[in-house]
Amino acid sequence: MKNQLTQQNQDSKVLSSRYLQLLATPIILLFLTTSPVRSQILAQWGFNGNNTGIAGPLTSLMPAVFSPSVTSTAYNSTVFYGEGGWPAAGLSPAHYFEFGLAPLVGNSLNIATIALTIRRSSTGTSGSGPTQFAIRSSIDGYTSDILTGNLTPSATTFTFSPGSSFISLLLGVRFRVYGYQAVISSGGLSRLVMENLQVNGIGTILPARIVQFGAVLRNRNVQVKYEITNNEPGTIFAIERSVNGTDYKTIDLYSGRNDQDQFVYSFDDAVQSIAGQLLYYRLRITFPSGQKIYSNVSSVDLTTVLPERLTTIQQGSTLIVRPTLHGSGELRIFNTNGQILHVAKAIAGNSLISVDLPQHPAGVYFIQVTNGKLLESTSVFLR
Repeated sequence: MKNQLTQQNQDSKVLSSRYLQLLATPIILLFLTTSPVRSQILAQWGFNGNNTGIAGPLTSLMPAVFSPSVTSTAYNSTVFYGEGGWPAAGLSPAHYFEFGLAPLVGNSLNIATIALTIRRSSTGTSGSGPTQFAIRSSIDGYTSDILTGNLTPSATTFTFSPGSSFISLLLGVRFRVYGYQAVISSGGLSRLVMENLQVNGIGTILPARIVQFGAVLRNRNVQVKYEITNNEPGTIFAIERSVNGTDYKTIDLYSGRNDQDQFVYSFDDAVQSIAGQLLYYRLRITFPSGQKIYSNVSSVDLTTVLPERLTTIQQGSTLIVRPTLHGSGELRIFNTNGQILHVAKAIAGNSLISVDLPQHPAGVYFIQVTNGKLLESTSVFLR
């Protein structure tokens, strides 16, 4: 809008400065009322005789310390310094100052900026200590530089944004300040001096929370339903199913709309083809940061549901067969050469036939079930 007003002034050459001021006033008021910024201090260290720091209302702090390779540490008035051991050459992974923070349970961190006031020692004829620094984090195992800079005997505040990798963090994060290329002037002491440190956030917000999750059998389908609150744009919700309670596969994916802070979602799982067993369901939530959480498991008993065809389930060395035929019958298992490997009786009223195959080689097998009048068959790959 300012650019538009400037262009109008250049084109017309007739607007007075008082008229421009009047035009600008409501524009500024509009900006202030329509662009609220929700920010807060997540953590702050003043180093006034201690390194404990002050945590934000929904954060916890990790110790702010120098690494063991730094010879000694001490406080001097309102500074905290590490003395001795700083490398004269390039960056050493063993020489650093470290601080960290984490969200309280049920919350996430959104780090916007970090303001670090730092210097080298003012002792000696021209100061002493590291002349260069680099900041890295635990996000990538301290492998890449977030910020680098020069250190002088005078305190300098470096304010920087660590980047999008530090948004929606459910776990804690640590930062390390590495000092290197140290010099020691006559009478000086090699020190890295911390004067002040502040971590600012775009609020500490609740991540998506599962209000309820469950699965129930309705007719021949399993209805899986969940309710979410505090949804965050970019979060992905996946319904997973298992036949043994251990191995899960994804059967449905949903990404909530950007304007959906709270919603209810349901999915109908057509399970007739795998009826006759217990099924297990859970919800996996993947946040924009890549972190994942899981719901409690909900189980559904399908042993009373007739399958639409002959079905088999392998559990270790046991093969469970669920026929659709009624009455007493017989089960036969063949290999690919047509050789009968196993015969079992199916008792009337028993919908499951369990067969132990402790020493079978992996491969394709054929299953037949007959009640004397009808026959049904299928093939299965046994591991």
